[in-house]
Amino acid sequence: MRHTLRAILAFGVILSLVGGMSVSAQEDNAQRNKELIRSAFADLSNGDPSTFYALFPDQFMMNQGDPVLAPMSGADVQAYNDSLMSAMPDLQMVPDVIIAQGDWVAVPVTLSGTFTQPYSFAPITTAPVEPNNQPIRWTETDFIRFDEAGLISEVWGISDPTVQFGQMGIFPMEGGDAPAEGTSMTEPV
Repeated sequence: MRHTLRAILAFGVILSLVGGMSVSAQEDNAQRNKELIRSAFADLSNGDPSTFYALFPDQFMMNQGDPVLAPMSGADVQAYNDSLMSAMPDLQMVPDVIIAQGDWVAVPVTLSGTFTQPYSFAPITTAPVEPNNQPIRWTETDFIRFDEAGLISEVWGISDPTVQFGQMGIFPMEGGDAPAEGTSMTEPV
């Protein structure tokens, strides 16, 4: 009986030590991932997107309101962000809060800039959209999963593109107005 009790106690101590190590490793990963996101957005807002782009592997999974995850590439992210940064040279991407647990980071982000240069991004517009020299501000919330190497493996993005694109004049924010001529919104889907 005494040996059984010792064995149970020893097993319990070992189990709690091993379990504690995995919790500690998860906390370490969460803090690492949180810092990766914080510095990437800070560098990007200071005009250096390289830290941000370095987080994206050649292929990862993305969901932006669709019912399923779809493959996306780091080059896709770079093309979209480069087009935004070209159209709004003062673009800021400021995390409102960064919450991390294990491999996941949740981050609501406020994006803002002055639309001073033509905007061209093929999936959104068929022709460059002329700038309106107005401040543009919108928010998105991203749920980001990191892999063991500290690269993004999955992103669930939530935003309302009508806020951003409406302010840019790509299509009107008010219901009932006709879409701006020369935009992809004038063509049937």
